[in-house]
Amino acid sequence: MRLFSFKSSSLIGIDIQTHEVRIVQLRKIKHGFLIEHIATSKLSAGVFLQGKVKEWDALSVVLTELTQSLGLSATAVVISLPANLVIMQQIQLPCGMTEAAIEAEIRAQIEQDFPGINEMLCIDFHVSVQEKQEYLDILFAAARQAYVMQYVQCIASMGLKVKIVDIDVYALRRIFSFALPFLRVLGEPYAIVCENNCMVSFVIFNANQAVFHQQWETSGAEDFFSQLKNRIQIFRATFHYMELRKLAIYSASKFDQIVVDDKDFNSMIEVFHPNLFASIMWHERVKPYINQENSGNFLLACGLAMCEVPQW
Repeated sequence: MRLFSFKSSSLIGIDIQTHEVRIVQLRKIKHGFLIEHIATSKLSAGVFLQGKVKEWDALSVVLTELTQSLGLSATAVVISLPANLVIMQQIQLPCGMTEAAIEAEIRAQIEQDFPGINEMLCIDFHVSVQEKQEYLDILFAAARQAYVMQYVQCIASMGLKVKIVDIDVYALRRIFSFALPFLRVLGEPYAIVCENNCMVSFVIFNANQAVFHQQWETSGAEDFFSQLKNRIQIFRATFHYMELRKLAIYSASKFDQIVVDDKDFNSMIEVFHPNLFASIMWHERVKPYINQENSGNFLLACGLAMCEVPQW
């Protein structure tokens, strides 16, 4: 466990994985961000089951120890849900609809796509309207309310204030987009690949929507590249009307070098290798605990901490 005192009022990202809790506090500086504080704590086997928290009391014990040691009290934090626990979709609705009417249409769409679902859902949505367009583009996310509320209450019981419940793939996109600003305005599908500790996250975005996402464990560079090409083939077979031409890849294990060396692959897809930490500085107090091998552990927590603090 690595502990530092958290005193700033900045937003803090809490990344809770199946085996470890990771906390990052960022401060916005002129040309990027400064990582002021980090903390990690291992989780015992059995806290998670099939990707979801099973033992809330055990998680609470770890979080209590962290928050008390760090002096975290009444602090604004961001947490995330894994994408596989969230329904994400885009629909079009006529202009002029109220928020209540939009939410009703979203619920109707979910019931149509997932017949028999009878659980209460937490729903959030983003509305985009194009100039001279008669329809609204609605990007929505929905998750089981009981699980979300239990998650939030677990964090809140530590005296922390959950400001945002993000989705892990969008938190990763945030840090990739910071390193590659053109991703924020790209008008065509693009993929991001993040490998850390032999665990790979692969996400394809079309505009603001994550249309395809998968995770897998890899055994080495050859397997990493083979699995990546296989996932791209699956995407192309499923979304044959979308042309994937750009891919941004980060590999803590340097498995991406095999992608660099494959000329045939690079002729089909333009591959970028962003330095995700180029504009993210490490405070002197943090540097002794960070190296090339473990820096990728904090990517998701950094992406969460980059969120804009809502005014409530």
